[in-house]
Amino acid sequence: MAAKNRETTVATRIVFDGETPVGVNFEILGQGTFDVRLDQLDPVTRDMAACHGLKRKIGDGAALERDKKSGASATPAEKWAEVIRVRDQVLDGQWNVRGGGDGGRGLMIEALMRATGTTREEAERHWDGWAPDVQAAMKTEKKIVAAMAQIRAERARVTPDAQKAAHDALAGLMQRAA
Repeated sequence: MAAKNRETTVATRIVFDGETPVGVNFEILGQGTFDVRLDQLDPVTRDMAACHGLKRKIGDGAALERDKKSGASATPAEKWAEVIRVRDQVLDGQWNVRGGGDGGRGLMIEALMRATGTTREEAERHWDGWAPDVQAAMKTEKKIVAAMAQIRAERARVTPDAQKAAHDALAGLMQRAA
């Protein structure tokens, strides 16, 4: 079987007017680009688009990682808690909160689980039991920094080719700045 082309062929971006989201830009590799603006949609279609976005945003909260030790899926209770957290975040007017809107706690818990092989419950218990200065120092630990970078790359769906291109581009910028 031939290797699949992993290059991104469709890129989408939210279009803003100042701080206000007003539509979505679609770019198809080698074909072109276009915007669909909210003010172009009839009210029912606009409401359907909003409902679809909410369905995806809140529903994606249930997409939790498997336990690294056992390979077990997250429990329904864990999925429920995460969906409720995302719902509450959205209802509080926070759409794009990094790290789950919890000061990075969610990412940190995932990083602890990955770096140590502990369960979510164990990682949360330890994290919550540490003093703030220990929590801050933990974010600088080499294994935790590496795990957080890996999680962020996975969330961004970064391919190895894209990662190499980013590394090369940064190296080029650094050479020009020197």
